[in-house]
Amino acid sequence: MLKAANETKLLDYVFSSENADTNPFEGIEGQNILAMPGRYADSLKDISKHNTLSIYQPLKDYYNALKERGLDQVQNNLGVLTHEEPFYDAVIVRLTKNKTENLFHLGYALFLLKNQGTLFVYGVNDNGAARFEKELHRIGLETEHVYKHKSRAFWTSKDDTKLDIDLLREWISKGLSKHIHDTELEALPGLFSADKLDKGSIMLCEHLPKELKGFGADFGCGYGFLSHYVLSNDIASGIACFDHDNRAIECAKANLHQFISDENRVITFHWQDLTTEGAPKNTLDWIIMNPPFHDDADENKRLGQLFVEQAASALKKGGMLYMVANNHLPYEKLMVSHFSSIEKPHEGGGYKIFIAKV
Repeated sequence: MLKAANETKLLDYVFSSENADTNPFEGIEGQNILAMPGRYADSLKDISKHNTLSIYQPLKDYYNALKERGLDQVQNNLGVLTHEEPFYDAVIVRLTKNKTENLFHLGYALFLLKNQGTLFVYGVNDNGAARFEKELHRIGLETEHVYKHKSRAFWTSKDDTKLDIDLLREWISKGLSKHIHDTELEALPGLFSADKLDKGSIMLCEHLPKELKGFGADFGCGYGFLSHYVLSNDIASGIACFDHDNRAIECAKANLHQFISDENRVITFHWQDLTTEGAPKNTLDWIIMNPPFHDDADENKRLGQLFVEQAASALKKGGMLYMVANNHLPYEKLMVSHFSSIEKPHEGGGYKIFIAKV
């Protein structure tokens, strides 16, 4: 599912030897450098040869790719890479599609940087890269930049005497989990439906049976909304939560903590990319899911289709799938080839509900 992104092409371009005059990392050796949230790039591999490069990457597929390409100092939890005092000589920040998450990453990067350390930021133009360069100006720092491959890179040196400390605190606070209105749940910025409950997930809950017998799973659990619903309403006695984002897994653990401590329940958590790693075959009695259909900002219908295929593989004979999807997504033909019976009890309001039996 991984692809060469435009911002990665830009990163490799800026850090290439032919751009020595404008490369802020040219000739550096023996420094502590952090990339967050880092994805594989040839230039990062080159930097790691002469420096101690640590990488934060909570997404399992990108985490695996970094490991497979020999970048071993990668962690799925940013806290593991945090020190009590500014520690890093340089921090490389890749912009995501989420504004709140980006401001947190910029603020936290500045917190982790030594004075006069280098902050290097890059991202695609569609994610508002130019806007975030202006945010660094707003906090008191001057920048240099380059743009290519529909992306923008910009960098600055941290100057403690110029930083707007109040604005820095505001940015860092954006990384705290936030309470979701009308629920007992909390979520981190950048997670699916972190700002408010997803209508499709609510709709799926309305079409679940009063009891889910046996042991099942929440595929793509996110921060645990569906799992919390079936556990808090005694629809299920236990559940396995799967997600490729370690932040989601940690949020789900926090949101389900009152059920985890119940010795009569079995609740497990799996940091796993279901599109590439799959789940154990023929082991589950039921699955609930609201599968993803975006890869970063781009729609990717194949993601949801892979979830359907993995669900069919993981269910026992006679096992049940309960799924919600956006109306325009093409799942019907695929489901016919993987399930013995399919019902669509609801279609409307932009969503459709599927109940399928293996």
